[in-house]
Amino acid sequence: MRRLFAMLKRARAAGIPTPSIYNKLMYRLITVLKGGFDTLTRLFIYTPAFKGRLASYGHSLYLYSGLPLVTGPLKIELGNECRVSGHTTLSGRTTPHPDPSVTPTLKVGSNVDIGWQVSIAVAGKVEIQDNVRIAGRCQLFGYSGHPLNAEQRALGAPDEDHRLGDIVLERDVWLATGVTVQRCDNW
Repeated sequence: MRRLFAMLKRARAAGIPTPSIYNKLMYRLITVLKGGFDTLTRLFIYTPAFKGRLASYGHSLYLYSGLPLVTGPLKIELGNECRVSGHTTLSGRTTPHPDPSVTPTLKVGSNVDIGWQVSIAVAGKVEIQDNVRIAGRCQLFGYSGHPLNAEQRALGAPDEDHRLGDIVLERDVWLATGVTVQRCDNW
């Protein structure tokens, strides 16, 4: 049995000796083909699809690495020259707001970067003003998505209305990797 295992392990790691020039050529070829494919899908598939979900958008939207996940009744407005990772989650609170005239709205200014794996949860309004940079894995929570009380969570109750809030990131703010922003009043 050990011999069989050793033989299978060697077979798995087997390779064909290739000259260095061939290896470099293959690397460059794959890189060019992948880059071209990524650019074409960004331009002709992901960016138009994302624009179809937006209430408004400015010029020079740069969407990279796919299509952001957008959930709930969220109105999204983007300014000019925004860069948004396709590995982003944007959500609007599905439980009705206490003020029926409020629609969850994400308003993004111009020249804004929204990085990889950013989550933005909007209860009423999240405003990201001009020249803001949001690094990867940041989270902005205008609502928690569930109540603090364990019994209420177990029953599937929504988060409490008094825990909702708006978030405003003012002009030129930079959120470093992993920062969490949440409404703190009444928490």
